[in-house]
Amino acid sequence: MTFSLKAVFINGVLKPLQPLPLPENQPVALEVTPLNATTQLTSSSFASLYGIWQDAPADLDNLVLKARRAANSKLQRLIHAVKPSQSKRKNGRRHHVRH
Repeated sequence: MTFSLKAVFINGVLKPLQPLPLPENQPVALEVTPLNATTQLTSSSFASLYGIWQDAPADLDNLVLKARRAANSKLQRLIHAVKPSQSKRKNGRRHHVRH
């Protein structure tokens, strides 16, 4: 199995930016290609994010989708609650026609 990944070099250690599909203590061969200045990963920009999703629930996508749907539903209810009161005011006003 061969795959590519991005990593940062911090304090003498290469730290992958995503989990590796390998068992612990698995020996590997590395070929390192430093990224150019425009795409270079720095310790301040990405290293602090390493492992941020490690403990995320397996169904995170579904949880986010449910939250979006719930928020959209609330927003639609608010919109419908406001629209009738605005239309009543418009219909209740006298419209002056200039000749």
